[in-house]
Amino acid sequence: MSGINANDREGCWIDLMALAGGDESHLFLDLMVVMYSLWAYNNHRPFRMVRPAKGPDGRPTGRASLLIEDVAWGWLAARENGVHRMICIPPGQVQRHMSFVGVRVSGSADTPWPASPADWGEQIRSLIVNPEPALKNHLTGFVCTDIVGVMAGDLEQVWEERA
Repeated sequence: MSGINANDREGCWIDLMALAGGDESHLFLDLMVVMYSLWAYNNHRPFRMVRPAKGPDGRPTGRASLLIEDVAWGWLAARENGVHRMICIPPGQVQRHMSFVGVRVSGSADTPWPASPADWGEQIRSLIVNPEPALKNHLTGFVCTDIVGVMAGDLEQVWEERA
């Protein structure tokens, strides 16, 4: 993680919210929670889920948060804040489906959640699952086909393009 000041590792909150796309947006949110958790785990950064991805009734709330320690929150915010889109053709269907998840990185636990989809910022990344897998960073134009690696926590290949 180049560009991180050793004195700027206060930790951060990663807040995620399913914005649009029905049930698939909740699944996409869950995938992103796993992606960030795997990145933290693989990079030896302590982390924990601080809000459940499901409500007391077992239904998805459409929100989740992770606390990741020992990382510069401003550095991470510059690479992850915004709207992430997943495009896929669900099993048994023929038409593409789009799901959107908002990501907000902050250094404070009491930062309020954005109230509406417009408050989550611009679309920064598209994950295309099928028919041709690709990940597109809309901020830099970077494209990669290793979506399995990225979703398994290998975010450096995407972030290096933003450095």
